[in-house]
Amino acid sequence: MGNLPLPVPMKMLIGLIGVFVIVGITQQCNKIPFEELDTVTPQEVLKPLVSTTKQENLICGYTRYQVLMWSLKANESYSHVWYPDGDYKAIGFGYNHLGQKKRKEQISWATKDGKVTYTEATQILCDYVERIGESDRFVSYSKKKKLDDWQEIAVIAHMYNCGSVQKTGIQGCCGKRTGCGKGYNSHNQRRKFEVALWNHDEKYVKQELIKYQLKAAQLERVAKSKNLYK
Repeated sequence: MGNLPLPVPMKMLIGLIGVFVIVGITQQCNKIPFEELDTVTPQEVLKPLVSTTKQENLICGYTRYQVLMWSLKANESYSHVWYPDGDYKAIGFGYNHLGQKKRKEQISWATKDGKVTYTEATQILCDYVERIGESDRFVSYSKKKKLDDWQEIAVIAHMYNCGSVQKTGIQGCCGKRTGCGKGYNSHNQRRKFEVALWNHDEKYVKQELIKYQLKAAQLERVAKSKNLYK
């Protein structure tokens, strides 16, 4: 693919991606080139990615898939090797094995040498998001709360980070009703974004999505410069 093009100016990003036609959250990862996910130029925006007759509801002009990928990549960052994450270890974009054999086996196709490329890490992220979206826990919660598109994305992002949703909702984590019970600023920022999604706070969501997209693009650019992309 060569060197990744520089991101377009921020003022051009808002609304550029509305022409993507993508239905649903799951089973999209194999259909969208990773480069076009992370850094969008006008030429890439105009290229049709998925042929369908149904236009999904967009979030501030972005697909739900893009909102999830950008926000999760930006918040988790990328590591090609295992690193300490709480009581266990994580790799890629924050995939934590939680000491579970099954979770290790689910990504063993990419981690046999103890490392993952950026492309492999993206696929692991996509696969895990898909499993969350299809899980009984998420499906039952979505039906019970009658979640709309924005709120579903907020809950999936929350479950990726926290594993589950507290009875009090997505406002807090780590044992606290609002904010992070352990005082992690990164957690507080993620809860703030999830709540903004839940409440359809378009101004804040747009503002953060621009930052997330640029951060995700930078992660990809660095991975390519270190020959960690594929």
